[in-house]
Amino acid sequence: MAAPIIVHVIGSAALMAILVIVLVMTSSITATMMYNNKKYNLEATAESIGLQIKYALQTLTNLSIVLDYPLEIAYGTEYNIIIGNGSTLNSRYKVLPQLDPNGIYVVAITPDETVYGYYRITNTTYNGYQIVIVDGYRIFGSRLIVRIDFTIIDNTIYMYITRLGVKRP
Repeated sequence: MAAPIIVHVIGSAALMAILVIVLVMTSSITATMMYNNKKYNLEATAESIGLQIKYALQTLTNLSIVLDYPLEIAYGTEYNIIIGNGSTLNSRYKVLPQLDPNGIYVVAITPDETVYGYYRITNTTYNGYQIVIVDGYRIFGSRLIVRIDFTIIDNTIYMYITRLGVKRP
């Protein structure tokens, strides 16, 4: 009489083990997919912002641009954008890889600093001009409207980064 009970217990335990294995695999695959999607979107966003700034720098004139970037990267996740030179970013953000201290970078990073993407815009010298980011670096959230003013004085290009307001979804 004990045999059917033992078979049911073993069968139930096997089914529970299979269920747990499937749930763990599904959650790990989903978490990996979400991480990779965020990483790709942050890299693409940093590249897009970097190219907007690079194209404005190539004109070598005094001008202003309003940056265009998405409100969220994936799954309703907002992010931060950092524009600065490599030496400043290396000293303030240890999660980033060692960046060239003579480069100017755009970094798109999650608020908890677990996922990021970055793009190198140029060196701190460009066609004989020294590029200076006023205040060293600037960080702002993805919901802000941001304008960059490029002002050329002598052989120096000053980048003034100004927050204008908040984007609405």
